[in-house]
Amino acid sequence: MKGSKLFASVTCTLLALSVTGCHVPARYAMRGAGGRTSYNNTIQQTSNEQMLLNLVRLRYCDTPFFLDVGGVTTQFSQKGKISPSWAFPGGLNSDNPIKLGTDYEWQNNPTIQYSPVQGSSFAKQLMQPMNLRTLQRIIYSGWNIGRVFKVAVQNIDNIPNARGTAGPAPSIVMDNEHERFDEVAKLLGEFQRKGQLLLGVHQYTPKQDDDSPTSCCQSVQMTFPTGTEEADRLASLLEGTKTGRDNYYINLPVGFTQEQQIGILPRSILGCMYYLSLGIDVPEQDIQCNAVMNTVDKDGKLFDWKCVVGDLMHVYSSTKYPSNAFAAVRYRDYWFYISNYDVNSKRTFALLMQLYNLQSGDMDKTPPPLLTIPIGV
Repeated sequence: MKGSKLFASVTCTLLALSVTGCHVPARYAMRGAGGRTSYNNTIQQTSNEQMLLNLVRLRYCDTPFFLDVGGVTTQFSQKGKISPSWAFPGGLNSDNPIKLGTDYEWQNNPTIQYSPVQGSSFAKQLMQPMNLRTLQRIIYSGWNIGRVFKVAVQNIDNIPNARGTAGPAPSIVMDNEHERFDEVAKLLGEFQRKGQLLLGVHQYTPKQDDDSPTSCCQSVQMTFPTGTEEADRLASLLEGTKTGRDNYYINLPVGFTQEQQIGILPRSILGCMYYLSLGIDVPEQDIQCNAVMNTVDKDGKLFDWKCVVGDLMHVYSSTKYPSNAFAAVRYRDYWFYISNYDVNSKRTFALLMQLYNLQSGDMDKTPPPLLTIPIGV
């Protein structure tokens, strides 16, 4: 009687297994080690590492390269088998008349599509100056205008933001011209914090004498209240500022004003990256052997870029893997990393990533060739 009950129990188990087949419960597929959150975390982390790696490459005058994740698909499957065997009572192994053997297999087979950013895609996404509406979206989403302008704007009202830093590091810096731009950015940020800064983007199409439209143009318009020492100082720095009834206002076109002065010149994503790469701590050995461009001041002394980008980005270097890294990459026998406790650098890095993603969204929607790599278990 006991043997028959055990046989019935085993039979029921086998029937249940045959019904489920290769079905994987949703809670395991979505939340397990190969689930959505796992892929989300991995893609986010590797995207951060890729951007950091390219910042280091630019500091070393090497060529940047991006592989964007075009898509992720995965298939889940499971297999199970129970192999029962039993001996007749009174025969061999009568003390243990039944045996059970089990076999279980779970598989997760992802396929990841990588899209190389090269050719025309590289020119559009990385080298094309950013649209003013992109900067407007970023500022309206809550980012401090001072931080945004320092990262993404090269010139404003004829005031340069550290001349020559939107490309490979210059060999010589003549003066501290960045200080005027830094002061403008700080004052704009203060007015924004107080809710007293209004910013808009005007897009227009100038016409020639024959009324045929030319390429569209943009200008950024800003207003801030009069009556304070900070407002008067900002108005004196921005020479194109005019006075209204209760406010100052300025209109800065992209490129040149009617007086042939620079209005506003947004950087490209590549220009932003070159600028922030100056915040990397280059190992002394690489400085001595000229592995990077060593910039000097007008007196011939080695120029410290921390006075320019130190309040935005600081990337440390180490011979060992850091234990407190927000993102870390190995390059030329060194580890370069952003500290997990450096909130200021992390915020600037997040801004750069958002600008990169927004610029990617503004690209031509024609998909580039895909590199597809199936990954086995």
